[in-house]
Amino acid sequence: MKNKLHYSPEALNDLNEIWEYVANDAENENVANHLVSSIFHTIDQLESFSALGPTLYSVTGRTNEYRYLVSGNYLVFYRTIYENVYIDRIIHSRRDYMRILFDEKLGE
Repeated sequence: MKNKLHYSPEALNDLNEIWEYVANDAENENVANHLVSSIFHTIDQLESFSALGPTLYSVTGRTNEYRYLVSGNYLVFYRTIYENVYIDRIIHSRRDYMRILFDEKLGE
């Protein structure tokens, strides 16, 4: 049985921003298309094996439910609940992904 992928609005926005940034920076939409396609290909692997990525806890020591995949310079953060895989964010690896992921929760 295949897992079902669910993209959050934030993850879809991340993909749009990645495409726009790369298309404008490289002045080549083909490069942007290839990058976003590569990210989708990485994510699609979760349909068959949702535990593919390591837990975020393994690198941060912070208790959370996230796993992540690396796709080039980008990190795909996701959670699994049974056969559902929730893609929450796609963030460049040089950004402060802990603040981006948990900022709202830290402020509470």
